[in-house]
Amino acid sequence: MKNLLLMLSILLASATLGGCDDHDVRTRTYLEVACPGLLVEEKGKYSCVRTSTDTVPIDISTLTYRRTVTVNRRTGSVAFNGQLIGECHVADFDAWECVDRTERSPKATYDIVWYRWGRSEGGYIEDWCDVKPGAPAAHATENCDGQRYYGISIGEFANLRLSLRDEFCSTNAYAFCKLF
Repeated sequence: MKNLLLMLSILLASATLGGCDDHDVRTRTYLEVACPGLLVEEKGKYSCVRTSTDTVPIDISTLTYRRTVTVNRRTGSVAFNGQLIGECHVADFDAWECVDRTERSPKATYDIVWYRWGRSEGGYIEDWCDVKPGAPAAHATENCDGQRYYGISIGEFANLRLSLRDEFCSTNAYAFCKLF
């Protein structure tokens, strides 16, 4: 009996200590939208503002591409859909930035550089930029011409709803699919 109590207390203590690392890792699912301007959210409605006269409303119920982003504060790493991305600096779950450069062949005119960073209100921004081979990876407006993606935070219920829609309603016309 004494050994059983000792074993249970050790298991309980190790389970409690093992959970400490969970506070350093967060995984969230985001809907991704292409917007070559600024993504603006007002009262749950989104729009892409390209210029002062060019605003395009975005219906998030039509967005289908989702990304899972895992931020590890302890290791300072960020993963998109399970793949670690570039060189990252992580201060907190929504305060991080990463740079990833793909060098092309020696005959290519430009390398591709991805700048990704967390937004203070949740989500992320991803810029695709062109940089001359051998040049520093400068995140400048002239290098990043219009290829911008935003991750829009979705809640767990919305994520479940989207998963069910993908699973059951993409190939079948069930009556309950109208709810999704």
